Parts: sequence; structure tokens; C-alpha cells
Amino acid sequence: MKRFPKRVLAACALAVLALAPPLARASAEDAAEERAPAAGPNVVQEGVLHNTVHGFRFPVPRGFELRPSSTGDEVVLVVPDCDECILRVLVSPGNTDSLETTVRALKKQVASEPSAHVIDEQRTRVAREAAYTLVKEETPDAGPRILTRYVTFNHGEDKYYFVLREPAAQFGTDEDGFEKVLSKLRFGQ
Repeated sequence: MKRFPKRVLAACALAVLALAPPLARASAEDAAEERAPAAGPNVVQEGVLHNTVHGFRFPVPRGFELRPSSTGDEVVLVVPDCDECILRVLVSPGNTDSLETTVRALKKQVASEPSAHVIDEQRTRVAREAAYTLVKEETPDAGPRILTRYVTFNHGEDKYYFVLREPAAQFGTDEDGFEKVLSKLRFGQ
């Protein structure tokens, strides 16, 4: 089996996060299922998401719901009445690439998209770890302008990506909740 460099896998993971459309709800039954507490690797109790696989927790922003198809390595939160409003947490187990390598791959991925450009970036800290945040603006030919904020950091032997992707008109409102997710993120059950 051919092994790919971790930075290639990380760039591919970021591309999937940015480009994957939200799943449409097929029925009212699906909507009810999304409101029910998950019984898998992600559990929401009293407004706090607990990931039992990697041992982290954070408050779920107001208006977001856990998608039932979320896994231990990919948590997806959606806004029911906004198809483009997605908050994803992707964990890349065993990926210890440096923050600088990850940031270079992320910038390269954004630069490869003709309708996208970086509008903000900075170093920060998340859960006591050095982190990097980058905001990308997409101006598609049709549809609303989309903003995506990426936050990436290493914790232990794993790489974490927190991503908020929304139409620009909604982004300012939900970015406050995203900031709270990052500031209240804790590891250890």
C-alpha cells in the first residue's frame, strides 16, 4: 500500500471540509433524529458536545445541531434552516506535522481555488496549544459570498481542524459562537 505524506493527507482533508455540501434532510423523521441525543462517539448533554473518542468537549453554538452521521474523527454541526452553515471538527490521528507545514498546505489549497482568497490570518492559542486561524472568502459566480474560518492546532499525537463555513451574511453572527467553541474547548473527560 502506498503511503502519502501527512501534509498531502491534511490538504486533502481540508479540501473535503471546505467543499463537501451538507446532507439534505429527507423527512421530518430525519430532523427529529438530529435533535435526539447521539448514542455514539459524540454526545450532546446540556448543550455541550462530548467526543468520547478523542476526549474533548465544547459548547454547541446556539442554532447548531449535531449531524447523526458524525464520527469520532469528524464532528459535523449544522444549522437546520441554512444549507451552507456548517461547523466541522476534523481530527487527523497520528498527524504530527508542524503548524507551519499545515498552514503552508492550507494556503496552497486556498490559492488553487480561482474564486477564493485569504482575507485574514493570525497565530492564536486553542486549549493551551499554539494554533493558526485563517479566513477564506469565496465569491462564486452564482449564489452568496461564502466565508470559511479554519483553525488548526496539534494536541498530543493528533492534528485538529475546526472549520466554520457560512454565507457572509450569516458568518458574523455565528463567528461569536465559533469563538466560544474555541475558548471553551477542553480535553479530558
